[in-house]
Amino acid sequence: RRGGGSHKTTALRDSIRPHTWYVAAVSCEEPIDMEWTLTFTQPDGSQLSFDLQGQRTTYTILVVLLLLLLLAHGYAHQWMWDAPGFGMTRLTSYALATVLLACSAKCVHLHLMNSNGVGSPLLDAIGELMHGAGLLLIAAVFLLVAYGWATLESTLAEPEKVAAVLALLGLSHLVFLVDDWFFLEHASANYAYESLGGIARLVVQLLAARFYLQTSLNSIRGCGDWAKRTFLVRFTAVGAAWFLLLPLTVGIAGLLDHYLRAKAVAIMRLLVDGSVLTLLVFLVNPRNSSVYFKEASLPYSDFTNYAAYDDI
Repeated sequence: RRGGGSHKTTALRDSIRPHTWYVAAVSCEEPIDMEWTLTFTQPDGSQLSFDLQGQRTTYTILVVLLLLLLLAHGYAHQWMWDAPGFGMTRLTSYALATVLLACSAKCVHLHLMNSNGVGSPLLDAIGELMHGAGLLLIAAVFLLVAYGWATLESTLAEPEKVAAVLALLGLSHLVFLVDDWFFLEHASANYAYESLGGIARLVVQLLAARFYLQTSLNSIRGCGDWAKRTFLVRFTAVGAAWFLLLPLTVGIAGLLDHYLRAKAVAIMRLLVDGSVLTLLVFLVNPRNSSVYFKEASLPYSDFTNYAAYDDI
């Protein structure tokens, strides 16, 4: 509507299945000069798109769960997160806190989007980046234990290999996000994991899973303590599930209708992260720590304490 022009409000309703809607305005005689407002709402009044429905509830549940886990983890370890030598406790704490902050940012963004249809793109981006950082910390926990760090040895024998795998995982996640934010054409891909960036991320995840399993099995074979070996088998099973469930979920989602895939994968990813973090807190509880873990500093954590005159 411009000046004294016409004003018309039209409501389109379709409850059969979700659609991707496009709007076009064409004039065959002269340039179009108009103002328009377009609002999409669900039957319940929410402005969340179909693929985001259910994620707000899942993020809210996950925020509560992770907060309780972090409090329980801190209480069980007497809040000694920064105690020297207890690297596994600290690393697990960092992973919990990072994923908790990521889910909190995403939760606020989705609550805002539910009411205004836009949300907070800044909080959305922060949430995705922090979630990626949290996933790297979870991967670090499993990869370090796979090498026997804090279980068989107090120091890490080959930190360069672990750092290389983590760098590759981090780079693939960053490429995945950039591709999703700036380059994904929904006319050619139903959702991000069907794009080149998404496929590359899944391939890297599978390669990291293979590396993790091979390294873990080598450590298990070299462990002479039967009780600790059994514990390492359980730890490896949880880690393998975390590495493999994302590609498996995406594969299963490919069997669903295209409009269900993004929602199914997003919710399953969150449920997997929440379940694995719950199991991880259980595995590193003080009862297990005192039996199966050694005092070990995080790799490179002692570098800043090095003094040139120590050898004099």
